[in-house]
Amino acid sequence: MSVIPARLPEGRRVRAAPTLSRDALQRLRWMDSYLAHDRHARLTCRHFGLSSATFYRWWHRHDPRRLESLEDDHQTHRPRRVRQPPTDPALVARIKALREQYPRWGKAKLHTLLQREGLHTSVSTVGRTLTRLRATGQLQEPAVVRAQQRRHRRVLRPYARRKPWTYRPRAPGDLVQIDTCGSRSSWGCAGCSSPLATSSAGRTCSSLQGV
Repeated sequence: MSVIPARLPEGRRVRAAPTLSRDALQRLRWMDSYLAHDRHARLTCRHFGLSSATFYRWWHRHDPRRLESLEDDHQTHRPRRVRQPPTDPALVARIKALREQYPRWGKAKLHTLLQREGLHTSVSTVGRTLTRLRATGQLQEPAVVRAQQRRHRRVLRPYARRKPWTYRPRAPGDLVQIDTCGSRSSWGCAGCSSPLATSSAGRTCSSLQGV
């Protein structure tokens, strides 16, 4: 026997079969049944118990040369028609104009101005509209206001880490909870509060006076 080395002209395009999930294999059975029964979509839907809309959605997505197209892409779950906010466009335009006129005023003051103009809405609607306009870049605000908003953003504290519920303390002081409680001072001042430190492992409670 003689072996003649050769290379297929299309050999570089041959790729290994992908490993499909259980749902993708089920969708592949839909396509095989559809092609085996002369493209009878109603018969295929009746046999597998699925709607025609579901079948045709996956049929248009199916690529015979790329079986990964039958995988469920979680990034495509966004609906084609996203529900728009029911706020009146005229009210949105007026809120935008007032905010740009008074960039340091919050939603409560802007709501008062809208009430004086006869535009009846809620304070929460004004706040949501401002947030939506700011997120989409439609609101023109001075640099001072933008810098103030960045300063008010929540900063992660490196010294305070939330532990999972299943975490178990290994030694006293490993897990400490700090809270405050009301107390009365020596000169009769009611309503003063002092921090309390509680250790879960040692089950101790101490008052941190002077903090």
